[in-house]
Amino acid sequence: MNSTIDFVFWPAPIRHLRFHDHVAAAAAGGFSSVAISPITYLDELAHGESARDLRDYAESNGVSVRHLDSLTGWAPSGKMEGYDDEMRARYMISLDQSIQICEEMGIESILACAAFEAGMVPHSVVVEGFADLCRRAGDLGIWVDLEPMPFLGVPDLQATLTILDAVGAPNTGIVLDTWHFSRGNPDFALLRSLPPGKITTLQISDALYKLQAPTMMEDTLRFRRFAGEGELPITAILEVLREKGGLTRAGAEVFSDVAATLSPAEAGRKSALSVRRAMELAGFDLSGTSLFAG
Repeated sequence: MNSTIDFVFWPAPIRHLRFHDHVAAAAAGGFSSVAISPITYLDELAHGESARDLRDYAESNGVSVRHLDSLTGWAPSGKMEGYDDEMRARYMISLDQSIQICEEMGIESILACAAFEAGMVPHSVVVEGFADLCRRAGDLGIWVDLEPMPFLGVPDLQATLTILDAVGAPNTGIVLDTWHFSRGNPDFALLRSLPPGKITTLQISDALYKLQAPTMMEDTLRFRRFAGEGELPITAILEVLREKGGLTRAGAEVFSDVAATLSPAEAGRKSALSVRRAMELAGFDLSGTSLFAG
């Protein structure tokens, strides 16, 4: 089972740092790959780096750059209320530019999500836009995962499935983020009913049940915790995924004021250790992986 999982370092805790730091974190944690956001890529170009420079640096540290996080230009953007400047810039990059970045970086999978509020974009426009993304990505041999977020226009598993079923593209799956799933509509019956391989990407983070900020948006960007430090039903979620099978990517995604103070090495090791402990607690066999074991 473990040989099929790509352990991804999602740079959320140190997203304010540069790409070399993201790679250092991934390497320190024993992750097999690192995700890159369009805004990180463009920032590095502005610093004089090239796509080849970034790929070569990662590979020289034993880390592959396979994943784009995130792509929102497949549908219109909303008011972006509650986003800080960095996240707003991250979510305002066009589909054309994002696809170009994928080509230049040799990206293998895209994490797509909505940047519009519930009810703002007609369903037909959402389906048409996601179908266009999947077609363009498919022409490049790229997989597309759609991530539901409870405070945006694709809020939960059911909404995500409705879009994927309407599009019918062969190169699509779902991102299950334990924070989003637990905060939104934690429909375990629906989760258990999904066929193997429908959930392809897992992002693990924890939280207290009570929001620590006035809005869910602020809470998700500032007060996430590493698995085991909060109260979310992470083990129950992961047990379903283990029993179902078909998971291909997994990692921690911890947006947090506290995590942002960690060094790259600390962030990488803590992310990896939290993922390993959470997955092993749910019965995953991670023997033989390079993921940091403590």
